[in-house]
Amino acid sequence: MKNSNKEKKLFIVAPAYNEELDLPIWMNSLKTTSWHKWIKLIIVVDDGSRDQTAKVARSFNKFLPVKVISYKPNGGPGFAFRRGLRAALEQAGTTDCIVTMELDNTSDLEILPKMIADIDFGSDVCVASYYTTGGGFADVPWWRMLISEVGNMVIRWGCGIEQVKTFSSFYRVYKPEVLKKLYRETNGKFFIENGFACMVELLARLIRQGAKVSEVPMILVGSKRKGNSKMRILPTILGYFRVVLQYRQ
Repeated sequence: MKNSNKEKKLFIVAPAYNEELDLPIWMNSLKTTSWHKWIKLIIVVDDGSRDQTAKVARSFNKFLPVKVISYKPNGGPGFAFRRGLRAALEQAGTTDCIVTMELDNTSDLEILPKMIADIDFGSDVCVASYYTTGGGFADVPWWRMLISEVGNMVIRWGCGIEQVKTFSSFYRVYKPEVLKKLYRETNGKFFIENGFACMVELLARLIRQGAKVSEVPMILVGSKRKGNSKMRILPTILGYFRVVLQYRQ
């Protein structure tokens, strides 16, 4: 990882809803990465889980710096990310990085140093991209690919944003300052959507405020997920269209 500032730390934000199967694999993967020493805090947002997600997450405190935010009922990924981002911004310094990802093991941890290098070279946000050259899907259900493709087309065409190819990826690295600016502009909300369209909306809002966005290719391997996907087709697609309407206002 290129980093001239020894004080840079990573704040990882990940929502969790009934993830007791995937969470231990994800935590162990983080522990064995080449960059684990840069992790300042892992914020697991337990979004009203009905299983042992919170307990499993806390059990890793002996190995990794883990903070669990737990509440009920389930509020959706947008609600969870909002809570997690606020918690990260309370501690992250200007030279640090905030990383968002799903903890279902579909985020390729090996590309994170490349994403952080993009931030070091001037990007405000770096996205793990399925649609840029070198990215793609493997072992992913057709309906999940359909949602992703529809979402990206709707945002690019509806909002007139051509410089970014992947909007639907949750796996991103942010400069804290770009999120703080959006936090101030939205009175702490970041975005309106509470469903899976939340991160599409977040990226569109950041681009509208002038954020420089780069992409690093990633292959999303669906078979790495042990639990079930929580995404629903119709509510997610409707959320994408609401994002376009908001963007045009």
